[in-house]
Amino acid sequence: MSGATRPALTLPPVPARPAAVPLPEGVVLVAAWSGSTRASRLPRDWPRIRARILRRDPTCCVCWLVPSAQVDHIRPGDDHSDANLRGICAACHASKSGREGGRASAAQREPTHRPTEPHPGLIER
Repeated sequence: MSGATRPALTLPPVPARPAAVPLPEGVVLVAAWSGSTRASRLPRDWPRIRARILRRDPTCCVCWLVPSAQVDHIRPGDDHSDANLRGICAACHASKSGREGGRASAAQREPTHRPTEPHPGLIER
């Protein structure tokens, strides 16, 4: 197939972000970082780093469909180097953070299954 050209890839349009909906009186949103020490561990120049990463990665580095709105640490921890940061959309970031939090939470829980018993043929009498 020399000389053949591939058809152009057409992506669906990115949906517009919904408008902010006012909250009913008395409803208070709890920040996702409440109880977290992450904000206090960010470097002093985090706003500048964040802006640089969002300029570098204008499209979500996970789904490649939506503009980046947040900056994600690829490897958990406090490595704020550009190599460990990427632009990501809010939905992908929430999904990734939820998986990480679930794994951390599960690792701290006591096992709920019964311990395995030795095979009857291996029990010494």
